[in-house]
Amino acid sequence: MCKSLAAIVGVALGLSGCVTPPRECEHVQTVTYRCVPLVIGRGCFGGPLQHARDEIYPIGCQVETPECSQFEPSLPRTFECAVGADEQPAWYEAI
Repeated sequence: MCKSLAAIVGVALGLSGCVTPPRECEHVQTVTYRCVPLVIGRGCFGGPLQHARDEIYPIGCQVETPECSQFEPSLPRTFECAVGADEQPAWYEAI
């Protein structure tokens, strides 16, 4: 009985080390805007993080960046232009 219990514990310990690593995200190669810049109007200036441009994007615009999401590692990092609590448009990471 002790040998079989030791075998079960050994198998359990061995399996606990066999964790499958998360899939790497298949992200876009460049920053991808899912909208066009505004000529005039209210929206988000530039872009998220270091991907800023000298343009204004409409509220609701989504941007994918060439990084993996911290919230869902199998997806690219996605930001959306939204109105914040201060009633000003800003880029927020979608979760």
